[in-house]
Amino acid sequence: FKIKAFPLILGENDGQKMRRGDKKTPEGTYWVMDMFPGKVMGKIYGSLIFPLNYPNKRDRAKGKTGSGIWIHGAEPGNLMEPTRGCIKLANIYLLELLHFIELPTPIIIQSESDKTIDFSMSELNWIEEEYYEIKNNIRGHSRRLGLFYSKQKLREIGENYPKFSKSRSNSR
Repeated sequence: FKIKAFPLILGENDGQKMRRGDKKTPEGTYWVMDMFPGKVMGKIYGSLIFPLNYPNKRDRAKGKTGSGIWIHGAEPGNLMEPTRGCIKLANIYLLELLHFIELPTPIIIQSESDKTIDFSMSELNWIEEEYYEIKNNIRGHSRRLGLFYSKQKLREIGENYPKFSKSRSNSR
């Protein structure tokens, strides 16, 4: 497997995410569930968006709430602004991250002060179990761009998403 760390910007508030609207970034193991051009949601999200599966089963068992935690880019001049809980990367790093993403892909989010990653057997078993559950859930979702287009094509789509979206609507 591959491990890569990127410089990034997190949520406005420090600490473990507990509820919707707390402007904190969750810590733990999450999965990239999809990918789509950032322009779909607005230029503030940069070139690409990778939605994560927050809250996962562990989070829900702890009563954590929220949704819409993404890894995304930034519009020019807005890179250093904190997020509402998402993970923001410079667009150049986001495109580099694209080379690591195959759906689903695990992402480990941890604080800078925590220099250890839990690779105990129980953690690895949980990751493997969750992987197969997620893999089965995303199978057959034909609207997921990342499953049907090359990484180069996704970049091209990102440049001209409205035209692409209209051509897809006309072909259904």
